[in-house]
Amino acid sequence: MIGLIDRLIKEAAVIEGAPLSFAFAWAIAIALTWFAFRQRIAFLQGTISDYKERLEAVAPAQLTKSIKIIAPRHVATVRREIHASGSVMPQGSSVQVLVLSGDGLWYPQDPATYRDGTWTARCWLGDADTRAGSVFKIVAIDGAAEVREPIRDLPRDVARSKILTVYRA
Repeated sequence: MIGLIDRLIKEAAVIEGAPLSFAFAWAIAIALTWFAFRQRIAFLQGTISDYKERLEAVAPAQLTKSIKIIAPRHVATVRREIHASGSVMPQGSSVQVLVLSGDGLWYPQDPATYRDGTWTARCWLGDADTRAGSVFKIVAIDGAAEVREPIRDLPRDVARSKILTVYRA
């Protein structure tokens, strides 16, 4: 950095009528700017490599598949039988819908059907004796997980939608 300052002072000194102190101040300002710029580039390179490592740690299914629930809406009041629907990317990828009941288990719902880029699955929220206002959660996951029985925890490392909360009418 000292060599850069010396070179800048010599270049600034050739400005006619410029006092040496101006040339020195100009050289210091340019050198500090250059140093800060180089430090910022080094910081950004470190940040980029950190993000790359984080992305590589994420399961490939989570990077390639996107699942969204369009209906029902979050915090909606719904009947016992509903049709959840949404989108999945890439289109045509399999989706499975699970409903979290009051007993703490996620129950697999009817298989999703696909039409015009949208999936739809019939869901059952409780039974005939379920009280109004009961809380249920709905999630759509990658169909490759193939959940066949009620489970306590959602499968790890699979793409999934946001979890929606709905209330029984």
